[in-house]
Amino acid sequence: DQKLAAFRSRQGTPIYIRSGAIIPMAPEVPTDGNIDLKQVEFHVFLDDKSVQSEYVYTVDDGLGYGYK
Repeated sequence: DQKLAAFRSRQGTPIYIRSGAIIPMAPEVPTDGNIDLKQVEFHVFLDDKSVQSEYVYTVDDGLGYGYK
């Protein structure tokens, strides 16, 4: 069991990310809802104990079932 104390400021909320995590994020979200899923930033979180991390990113058109 590990305990962690976190304090939230008025400007933001803390997020907890496991070492080795790879999180895809859109650079910006358009107001019309049309997101270009080919424009992606991958945020990789490593520490001195992380040796290897892997992620498979699949682009889906949102219309069919081709992702299956």
